[in-house]
Amino acid sequence: MEENKEKILDQFIEKTVKEAGLDSPSMDFTSVVLSKLESQKSTITAYKPLISSRTWAILIAILSATGIWVLFGKAEFEFRWLKGLGLDTSAISTYMDRPVNIELPDIAMYAIVIMALFALLQAILLKARWDKRFLPG
Repeated sequence: MEENKEKILDQFIEKTVKEAGLDSPSMDFTSVVLSKLESQKSTITAYKPLISSRTWAILIAILSATGIWVLFGKAEFEFRWLKGLGLDTSAISTYMDRPVNIELPDIAMYAIVIMALFALLQAILLKARWDKRFLPG
């Protein structure tokens, strides 16, 4: 019973397609469609960064100032809130009074510098690629 319905449906579709025939588009169909697409401005792919340039500048300034303060300033740390909890802060204070002395092997320093340069290069290249892909012109 089910096979019979499918055969009848197939025959009906085949007959309908033969009667209707194939429609062919006009000769300039592709150029008309493309011109309409190009004339419309698309807001879907408009690039707008998640973090603005001003915010990046402020973040870099804050991080730079913090880094300079930690490296060159004499930081005084008090742990009043730890004293309030009854915790011993003498161990923390002794570590905070010591100067920071980090020694890296030369190869580690070269690796860090090269990785930073590659990261910067990759960011520049990806930005250029995304600008070319999504920005008009």
